[in-house]
Parts: sequence; C-alpha cells; structure tokens
Amino acid sequence: NRMLQNIVSALAYEDPKMAAAFALAMPAGPRQAEAIMNVANGFANQDPQGALAWVNQLPNSNAKNNALQQIAGSLAATNPSAAIALIDQLPVGNARENAIGNLVNNWAQHDFDAALAWVKQLPDSRSRQNSMQQLAGRWVQTDPRAAVEFAQSLPDGGAQSGLLGSMVQTWAANDPSAARAWVARLPEGPARTAALTSIVNGLVQNAPEEAARLLASLPAEAQSMAVGNVVGQWAHADPAAAARWVGSFPEGNAREQAVQSLVNAWTGSDPAGTGRWLNTLPAGESRDRAIQTYVGQLSHLSPELAAPWIASIGEPNQRDNATENLARQWMQFDRSAAIAWLGQTTLPEERKQRILQTRF
Repeated sequence: NRMLQNIVSALAYEDPKMAAAFALAMPAGPRQAEAIMNVANGFANQDPQGALAWVNQLPNSNAKNNALQQIAGSLAATNPSAAIALIDQLPVGNARENAIGNLVNNWAQHDFDAALAWVKQLPDSRSRQNSMQQLAGRWVQTDPRAAVEFAQSLPDGGAQSGLLGSMVQTWAANDPSAARAWVARLPEGPARTAALTSIVNGLVQNAPEEAARLLASLPAEAQSMAVGNVVGQWAHADPAAAARWVGSFPEGNAREQAVQSLVNAWTGSDPAGTGRWLNTLPAGESRDRAIQTYVGQLSHLSPELAAPWIASIGEPNQRDNATENLARQWMQFDRSAAIAWLGQTTLPEERKQRILQTRF
C-alpha cells in the first residue's frame, strides 16, 4: 500500500490518468483517500474539467469531497463560476469551508474585485466571516476607507469587531494620519474606543512613543487592555524610554500590566538593566508583581541570581509562592544548591517538606 501510494504521488503531476487508475486500485482507507486527493490536485493543474469528470464518478465519501475541494481551488483562477457550482455540490462541513477558502484565496490573486463582490453577497455565516478575514489584509492596503466602512456596516458581534479592529490596525500602521482622522469622526462610545485601541496597536511597532501618547487618551479599562502590547513592543526598541514612561503610571491595573510587560520584554536581553530599574520602583503591588515576573524569567537561566530578589517581595503570600516556584525549578538541575537556599528562606516548614519530598 505504501509503495502504491508513493507511485500515485509521483505520477499525479506527470500522468494523472495513470495515477487515477492506481489510486482506484488501492484498498479503501486513509491511504487511498490521500492518494485520490493527490491525483485530484495534480489532475486539476493540467485539466480541471477532466479532473472534475473523474471525481464526479467516484462514490460519495469524504475522499470525494476533499478531491472536489482541491479542484475548486484550481478552477478559481480560470473559471470561478464552475468552481462555485462545484462548491454548491459539497455538503455543509469542513470540506465545503475549505473549498470556499481555496476559491477566495486563488480568485483574489487574479481578480480581487470579483472575489470580494462574491464574498459580500454570501449569507452571514462562518464561510463569509472567514472569507472576509482572508480578503481584509489586501483590501485595506488598496482602499482602507472602503474596507473599514464595509466592516463597520456588518452586524454587531465578535466577528465584526475583530475584522474592523484588524483593518483599522493595518490602516494605522500604513497611514496613521488618515486612520486617526477617520476615527475622530466617530461618535463617542465603545466603537470609537475600540477603533482608537486598534490605532494604538497599529502604531506601536514603528512609533511606540506616539502609540503611548494616544493610549493615555483612552478610558482606564481600554488602557489596561492595550498597555501590555505597547510596552512590550517599545521595550524591544528602547527599554529605558519605555521604563521612564511606565514609571509615570499611578498605582493600579494599568501600571501593573505595564510593569510586568516591560519586565518580560527587557529581562531576556538585559537582566542586569532590568534589575537596576526594579530597584528604583517604590514598594507596592506593581513592584511585587514585577519582581515575581523577573524571578520567573531568571529562574530558568540563573536561579542563583533570582533567589535574592524574593526577599524584597513585600506581600507574604506572593513571596512564599515565588519561593516555592523557584525552589521547584532550581531542584530540577541543581538539587543541592536549591536545598541549601531553601533552608534559609522564610517559607513555612510544611511547604519546604512538601518540596523536598517531590521527585524531580
């Protein structure tokens, strides 16, 4: 069976008719189904109509549906109407969804406007949502205003907000002034806040300082959700500048998110610099959380450098949790050193014993 399958795969693009005969001679099962799909793919590249005629005479099965899916993708460039008619033969399910995806992807490469017009007229469904996501990136590059206004016109829901957000983010990365001008005309409310958040995310890679300034204008809840991405991106480019900005945040959820994101991004490239900055932070919840993050990052690389930081965590439960996590990590590769350090900590005795009794 394996040898026959290899023969079919080799022949599929050179002599698909012979490959088809070999595929049908194989015993029914997963290998034959894979062989039929390979034949359909190779056959469709040479003769889509011939491939369709061959597949249509196969008995109804998942193998037939998958083969029709392959042919639909091949027909998209030369005869999209035939591809659509073929897709209409497929039952609702993964094969049909995948066939529509292949059709839209291949069709858009040759006639984007026609592919977009067809997707627009599809009934509201997962197929339409997935197809719009496929086309969104290209559409927003060529006509961003039309793209976002179409997304805005869709029924409210997670799919609509996700599509609109990704479009606005791409637009902001390419033309931030135009994107901001469009958002400025939106009425105050959740939709405008979401659009501004997308602009922040679009700006952050190339203009993190501008993204940070815009972030400051968002409501507190939106700030908390977006701040981690802004700080994380900025820290890769200029961690010192990102740290100065984060230091200006008042205590609260946004500061906690920002500090942890900065530590996550900065520790990998400059653990010493991160440590010096942590020493400048005032005592409080955000500093405790940041030290926990820092210890967690260092524990995999240098647990002996992470260990002294745990004593500076002010909140007892957080300090004990950080102690236990580091000890467990450390004992996996240097049990003696971990035990020696654990004995000097303030971790309750029963928790120490539980760690010591664990097999690593």
